[in-house]
Amino acid sequence: MKNNSGLATVCGVLALITLASVSYAFVQRAEVGRQQEALKQCEQTAAAAQSEAVQLQQMMETELQRATAVLQVALEQAQKAKEQVTKK
Repeated sequence: MKNNSGLATVCGVLALITLASVSYAFVQRAEVGRQQEALKQCEQTAAAAQSEAVQLQQMMETELQRATAVLQVALEQAQKAKEQVTKK
């Protein structure tokens, strides 16, 4: 009887160890899943930020072209005004 009791105790301890290992594996799997989801969200945010940066750069280039055109016209007008003043 004593041997059976010891064997039952060992089996019980092994069952608890197995249960703990399986539980730990599930917790680890869940944590990996959370980390993968966080990484996915981070990648999506980075892609959106990059897209917005490209749009902003394009807008800045367009505004720079407009400003350059306005300055060119102003320079031409100033040159004409200078020539008229010089002629008089």
